Amino acid sequence: MSRLDLLAVQILLLTGLAMPLLGQEKTPPETPKPANLLAELKGSPDGILRVATNADGSFQSLAVKATVKTDDGTGGKKTALALRNEAEGLCKKSLAKWLGDNCDILEAADKTLTLQTKGNGGGNGGADGAKDAAGNAVKLVRPPGQEFQVVTLPFAKSTKGLTVAGKDATNEGKDFVLIMSLTPKSMTEGRAFVESREKAKPTENKN
Repeated sequence: MSRLDLLAVQILLLTGLAMPLLGQEKTPPETPKPANLLAELKGSPDGILRVATNADGSFQSLAVKATVKTDDGTGGKKTALALRNEAEGLCKKSLAKWLGDNCDILEAADKTLTLQTKGNGGGNGGADGAKDAAGNAVKLVRPPGQEFQVVTLPFAKSTKGLTVAGKDATNEGKDFVLIMSLTPKSMTEGRAFVESREKAKPTENKN
């Protein structure tokens, strides 16, 4: 057998060994699709709902639900924009009040924001009696291994991170339901957006 023939045999053997190995490669698991919050929270009251935590008990996400009437009071119907603005305003008010009553806003050295429930002298979470709108107990602790300081944010900066998670007309079109969500990432980005807008505003000429 010539050297060329031996080389051809070696190539075939290597190829034959490689094919099964390639067949054994596993495709990465699909990212879980977000839950249908509209369906999940259909029968829930308005306000803060579905407060989720990471495995370490730190804040992962929450939902805010608001319901408004579609009737404009004169026999007509409110526009889609008017419904969205009204419901979004209610969501922001609900969030601001719930945060004020139950949570500290924490800021890390890199400006990342998260939440911790109040209580025990500002200790590691665990506000006494902290609950969501459905009456479920809520406890959020600060992420371990990081240094945080408690910060106070004005209404605009603390609520700008809310993003729309679902909306629908219910009760035979008489009600409009809006579901918004909040995460540490959206809180951080929302605050940064408001601050960037503030910096872009022209300064007043006092002369």
